[in-house]
Amino acid sequence: MNKGNMLQGIKKVQPNFIRPVHVSVAIAVLLCVLMTLAWYLILNPLQVQLEARLRNYPRQLTSLQELNRTLLIYKSKELTTPKIAEAEFANLKAKLLAQGLQFNVMRLDRASPAQISMQLNEIEFSRWLELIEDFRKNNGLYASDVSIKKNSNNPGTVQVTATLVQAP
Repeated sequence: MNKGNMLQGIKKVQPNFIRPVHVSVAIAVLLCVLMTLAWYLILNPLQVQLEARLRNYPRQLTSLQELNRTLLIYKSKELTTPKIAEAEFANLKAKLLAQGLQFNVMRLDRASPAQISMQLNEIEFSRWLELIEDFRKNNGLYASDVSIKKNSNNPGTVQVTATLVQAP
């Protein structure tokens, strides 16, 4: 009998605050907190990034339209570029040396169209892009085969092996 009274006492001591209604309210609050965190940590940054991309589209479209107009203008025109001779090749080589660039190989291959093979051990990547642009504008040379390797000693510098071909 003593056991029966004890069990009834235990039943009375059990907290009544854990009810199914309170559990469902706690789950709802937890879901609201999780949804809020998901919004601020995942969805909001994605929305900001998407809006930034959408703001850039009109500028990109304008740039492409301008490029298309330029291509249509020059489509029917015959652009002549002077063929690279030994003298022009020597000038290009001297220009590179004057800029402080050291190269392992730089040779003019007698092919049609003219090709220049070069290997630069160390050059800043941005300077390489400027050099290619300069060769394109002034000599009609375009990079046809390029291998660029990161230089582990100096950040921002690369080792370049390239073949430049003159446009016909």
